[in-house]
Amino acid sequence: MKKNILAIAILAAVIANIILSAIILFSVVPAANNANKLVERICTVINLELENPDATSYAKVPIASRKPFVIGNGLTINLKRDEGESKSRYALLTWTLYLNSDADDFKEVTAVIEDHHAVLNEYMMNLIKQYTAKELSDHEAEIKGQMLSYCRTYFRTSDDMNGSDLVVDLTMNLTVQY
Repeated sequence: MKKNILAIAILAAVIANIILSAIILFSVVPAANNANKLVERICTVINLELENPDATSYAKVPIASRKPFVIGNGLTINLKRDEGESKSRYALLTWTLYLNSDADDFKEVTAVIEDHHAVLNEYMMNLIKQYTAKELSDHEAEIKGQMLSYCRTYFRTSDDMNGSDLVVDLTMNLTVQY
């Protein structure tokens, strides 16, 4: 009789295991599949950004071929006032443009780059003065990206729609004065 009770207990454990496995199959597995799909989408987006041909072409320029040109040195820019603020704030900006000396149009552009400082500085000043002193640090990378894109388009001397490979990078030293 004890053998029958033991067999019934084992049978009950097997049935409980089958029921719990079915619950896991119908509740946990679909959620895990959705999470896997989300991870795949994120990985796809990251791979697209890493394989961006525009970004990799500039990264391949050797450091020895990157020639710096100081465009704005000690520019003073009035910033937008914070709400309820009576004091004016301003930013001191020094920025440098790095050009690829191996680019086809390097000599053509460097011969006239001094003449274009005013236009480039004006664009940079208009870009920065729309921010308050508090917002400026949060948007510094965005400002740099917009300015780099503008310079690449501005100095495009070829018919290439992506711009030439002349403008490699841009550095900014931005100090907010109170």
